[in-house]
Parts: sequence; structure tokens; C-alpha cells
Amino acid sequence: MQLRGANTAAPQYYDNDARHWDIPIETAGPVSKFFLAGNSFKQFFGQSMFQTYGTTDGGSGDIIEYNTFASCGYYGPVFVAHTNGYIGHNTVTDCAVGIENDNTMQATGHNVIEYNTINAVYGYGAPDMGSSVMLTGGVAASADYSTNIVRNNTVSGKSNVQGFRGANIPSKTIIGKNWGVKSAQYSNNTCTSGCSVTP
Repeated sequence: MQLRGANTAAPQYYDNDARHWDIPIETAGPVSKFFLAGNSFKQFFGQSMFQTYGTTDGGSGDIIEYNTFASCGYYGPVFVAHTNGYIGHNTVTDCAVGIENDNTMQATGHNVIEYNTINAVYGYGAPDMGSSVMLTGGVAASADYSTNIVRNNTVSGKSNVQGFRGANIPSKTIIGKNWGVKSAQYSNNTCTSGCSVTP
């Protein structure tokens, strides 16, 4: 399935209006074992192209694999309030990938993010985290991300001059340990060609 939104190839982002919720697929509440594979997403304005969500429990065991995400307002795939999920083998251009809870009450843990290729050309639209694309096992809201696993991913590139936020914004792997976050477990990730790691 190919899903295409109304955003531009150099993606834009609007945090203060309805476009923030231009999310093509979201599971709300305790939805478990949702399977999303082999799809193509591009040019949506929303904070993500796929996300889980729940006030405390957004479900468990979702599998997001072998998809293509491009030109995101912010995230391609993201788990919020989800446990035992899998994000793997996706090709991602100008999007973030990761886990981002709103607070310490939302569930997280035992999620695996692996074998994703994440590349910056224009950079995602959101003016967040000082990055053009981002990989994270969780840093937001001081949640305990310590049982999430992030391994064997490749992150590369910088935004070009046509990017919505300008040129030379680096791609990043953001761990958050130096920020006092109970960070995920990271291993064998590659960060090249303009990428930096924030410990």
C-alpha cells in the first residue's frame, strides 16, 4: 500500500494547528499485535506516520517492518506507551525513528529497534532535537527506557539547503544518558556522513 499526504518533499511541520494530527495510521488505546509491513508512506504533516498511543497503555507487541517512510513532519514510526514492540528493516528518509513517551506514567519497555536505514536529505520538518533525522530508544519525559533495545541501525546525512529548517543540520542518534535519562540499550549502530551521537 502507498500512502501519500499533502506535505512537500522537503517536509514542513506545524505544531500549532490541525496538521500536527495528520497521522495516516495510529493505534489508540491498548491495541496489541498490530502488524504493519511492506508499505510506503510519504509527505504527511503530522507528528508521525505510524504511532501507538495510550494514556497509560498503548498496547504490546506491534511489529512495524519492511516499510518505507519519507518526508515526515517529524517521526516515521514511533512507539508511545507501548511495550514489546518491534521496529525493524525499514528504510527511512527525512524522518525520526524511535520511542517517545509523554510522561512517566505511560508504559514502555522491551521494544526492539533494529536494522533500519535512516538518512537525511532535506531533514524532517520539526525544529526538534537539533537534528535532521533522529534515532532514539527514548529520551522524552524522563521515562524509564532502559529495557528497550536499539541495535544494528544506520543513521547518516545532513539536511541540504532546500530543507524547511535550512542546511547542514546533522543527523543524530540520541541516547539521553548524559541528560539523566534511564536510557535504552544501544549496540552496533552506525552513524556516518554528518551523523553525530548524543550520549
